[in-house]
Amino acid sequence: MNEEVTESEQGETGKRSDKRLSNALRLFISAALIVVVLTLVDSKEFVRAAANVKPLYLLIVIALVMIDRVIVVHKWNLLLVSKKVQISFPKLFSIYSVASISGFVLPTTVGGDLFRIFRLSQFNVSKRVSIASITVERVLGFVSMLLIAGIGLGISLYLLSERYEQLIKIFWVLGAAMFGCVFLFFLVRHESLNEQLEKFVSGTGRSKLAAKLHGVYAQCRDYRNDGVTLLKVSIYTLVRQTVPIFMTLVLAVAFGIDASMLELFAIVPIIILGSRLPISMDGIGVQEGLYVVMFGFIGVSATEALLLSLAFRVLVLVTLVPFAVQYIVMHKKTVKPELDNNL
Repeated sequence: MNEEVTESEQGETGKRSDKRLSNALRLFISAALIVVVLTLVDSKEFVRAAANVKPLYLLIVIALVMIDRVIVVHKWNLLLVSKKVQISFPKLFSIYSVASISGFVLPTTVGGDLFRIFRLSQFNVSKRVSIASITVERVLGFVSMLLIAGIGLGISLYLLSERYEQLIKIFWVLGAAMFGCVFLFFLVRHESLNEQLEKFVSGTGRSKLAAKLHGVYAQCRDYRNDGVTLLKVSIYTLVRQTVPIFMTLVLAVAFGIDASMLELFAIVPIIILGSRLPISMDGIGVQEGLYVVMFGFIGVSATEALLLSLAFRVLVLVTLVPFAVQYIVMHKKTVKPELDNNL
């Protein structure tokens, strides 16, 4: 018995050690990329460009951030309603806003999703349903992002033909990711294969974790029976993917940076997609590096590109902070979420 406890404790210690190492590596990558970007920046030019900002356009960006939040909360609500979950829009808006800001303070890419699952559990929502709604939302978002990024890459190949060799590599990466999404689609739709999977999981001696994961998968797969909701969510998701392009355009006007809508449509989706790679702390460093590289393709200096990236981050943060403060005031006591409960 003592040996089993010791092995369990060693396993938990190993997991915590791996997590700390992973977080330290992400922090190092973020710091290293920021240092590299800063070596390319002219500090005097940065201060001068920032001082010449047109405040009215910053307010427009904040309004676009709010529109973006409304869209994402609405499509998440559609997925929850499809599962017979009824939570008021203001409450979901508060949950999603605080979850979004958690990426700035939690050393993990799933911190925001864990927060959403935890908050839904306080409304007696099964964690299987919560995880399924978030998973489907993420998958549809990723597919939509791939489509927009693919269109943007096509425009980039047309506008930046001299960069063909660099851009074509991105094209193959997007193509491989899209192939994976198509494979996943056929996997979900394949009835006999899913029947075999269910038999395998329900067989004697299978782990409880496998059964729980299959339960979540089954909840995700059930959405295929609600095609209308999936269509609506997909449309809202596609529309939402264009919001960062308009935000960047307004920011460029605010700082007097010369960039056309067509050029931004070509590069911003690629930047957003690359920033989602889970290799740094909330994309810090990766986003800034991609801004410098991609905007350099259209003649924007590294200093101006970094200014755009930082302004984008700060304005999103400023917009969401009031909701975080409201949450803290209304919920002084927090409870650590336990994902294994109710699965």
